[in-house]
Amino acid sequence: MTKPSLLTKEIHLKKPKLSPESVRSIVSFCIILLQNFILVSYLFAPGTLLRIMLVNTTLFSLLTAVLSVLPIGFSVIAVINSLLNGGFWYLSQYVNASRGRPLNFLDIYCVKDAAKVSGNYPLVWDSNILLHLLITLGVTVFAAAAIILLNRKKKKSLLKKSLISLIGAAALLLFFHHLLVWKVAVLPMGWDEPEYVRTKGLYFAMYSEYKTSKIKEPESYTQEAAREALQTYTDTQGDDAEKQPYNVIMIMNESFADYSLIGEMDCSEDPLKILHARSDNLKEGKMAVSIYGSSTCNTEFESITGDPLCIFPERTMPYVMASLQNVPNEAGYMKSLGFSTTALHGYLGEEYKRRRIYNSWFTNPFISAEMFTGKIKGDEDEYDLFDIGMNFDSLPTFGDELEYVNRFISDAECYRKIEEVMKKDNANGDPSFTFMVTIQNHANYTENVDYQTKNFLSSDADPKLLPKNNYLTLLSISDQAFSDFLDGLKDYDEKTVVIMFGDHQPFLDYSDYIAEYSATGNEYQQIADRYIVPYFLWANYDIEWDMPEIISPNYLLTAVKKNCGMPLTAFDQLKLDAMADYPALTWFYSVNADGEFAAPEEADSSEAVRKYKYASYYNLFDAEQ
Repeated sequence: MTKPSLLTKEIHLKKPKLSPESVRSIVSFCIILLQNFILVSYLFAPGTLLRIMLVNTTLFSLLTAVLSVLPIGFSVIAVINSLLNGGFWYLSQYVNASRGRPLNFLDIYCVKDAAKVSGNYPLVWDSNILLHLLITLGVTVFAAAAIILLNRKKKKSLLKKSLISLIGAAALLLFFHHLLVWKVAVLPMGWDEPEYVRTKGLYFAMYSEYKTSKIKEPESYTQEAAREALQTYTDTQGDDAEKQPYNVIMIMNESFADYSLIGEMDCSEDPLKILHARSDNLKEGKMAVSIYGSSTCNTEFESITGDPLCIFPERTMPYVMASLQNVPNEAGYMKSLGFSTTALHGYLGEEYKRRRIYNSWFTNPFISAEMFTGKIKGDEDEYDLFDIGMNFDSLPTFGDELEYVNRFISDAECYRKIEEVMKKDNANGDPSFTFMVTIQNHANYTENVDYQTKNFLSSDADPKLLPKNNYLTLLSISDQAFSDFLDGLKDYDEKTVVIMFGDHQPFLDYSDYIAEYSATGNEYQQIADRYIVPYFLWANYDIEWDMPEIISPNYLLTAVKKNCGMPLTAFDQLKLDAMADYPALTWFYSVNADGEFAAPEEADSSEAVRKYKYASYYNLFDAEQ
């Protein structure tokens, strides 16, 4: 009998078969994904479309896939997922309660700064938070128990588990890309951040913010176009030496708002009644800012560099995201005119990288709160917070001899420090330029510490109105302090100009107490109601202030220099032309020469505004410093 040849012999191949161990790993991984879907959908994207829930779940599950590769069991990963989601959700509730907005991606850049003022914000806790955390715990116990029961007394291979996790991660990436490209568009948040987070979910909102926060050149920008824009103008020597000041004081007042600029305020008395009653060459105007409730450094950036924030993506923080040490700025301009220049702040100097930036911009070392008494030198980069009275449950104190309001150094104390620096400069024969950032009116407003609350909004002490009454009380304290400061400068021998402005409105909502609030004008004017703060101009000699009806911080000092007959740079001249067309430029709206509120991009219809943006970008990023 002949043997079958190789050509006729049947070849039987074994079908690939998953081992029970691999099946258990796959099922465990799927349990983790189900846990993620339940937790993420419930905590961060409730009531949204299914694809929104899926894209948020997938974003978080990418982290889970990374954890799965590590030599830890799936039940441990279930617990970690719960801690991350529950903790992250609670943090978002805390930020929303303390800052009036959702947690966002750019908070990562400011985590140290946030920690330094966290002592002023109490922890939030209520039945809703308890319910959410209990449900999170229940889902976690169920997922971990299911995984433990599935894998009990079974041999485990970390290698197979890791390979399955890697395959799962690749599948999640492909799925996420499909959802992103075909179903969910990455768009800037716009002015209504809470609504964006509500409809898109927190994880996707943070991802969108990350994707849209990259600094880009203005449309059609070229270095040549920027240089040509600047070369069109020439520096001037000033048109009136008699009007030029010997001292210039700029004060950015923390959370300083004047709601009467928006509509009639229904209060028992005007919290700014002293300033509003002054008639000694004090001018108040409206300033259009791009921030609400937080991100102080953004208004600060515009006012001291003269560059518009709108050349950056929404919610960018140039102070912490760009290298600004040697860029052109107003302090450098004043230094070139022979002024002694000093930056001051009533709080910790390391916030928003101020110390590093200001020590390169100003003539004199940056004076932050650590140096107010002269007892604490402060290091260039770090210092021991416990040396200045920092406790985990409170804010730092900087010396018992200083005055504190709302647990911060008071406005009046900040003004005394300005006057001390200015007089020292003058005694040395130098004109003085000081830039102060105050801190007194910083949130929170739930506790009245170091001051007595007035009932501005009701005849009795309604506890529901306490935060709003506290804030209005702080405004009234600022009102008195600033007026007293001006009175002290009235008879000063040298010509002195003072510019004071708010950085942003507090996150407290006063719409029920302001007639016409968000009720008149087009949609952009209604948006602007939350982004209008006051500025005040004063001099101890006669000046007829000629200012636009509304102005943004980037123009402010240039307009003042023009009013005071001071020398102007080519960049100043370009700014003034842009200001003539669009005196207010912000992220969320613009205002034209006729006072009409419009979309921010409409300002680009002005050739002068386009050239101004080119020149600003060039000065910040392209010019040889």
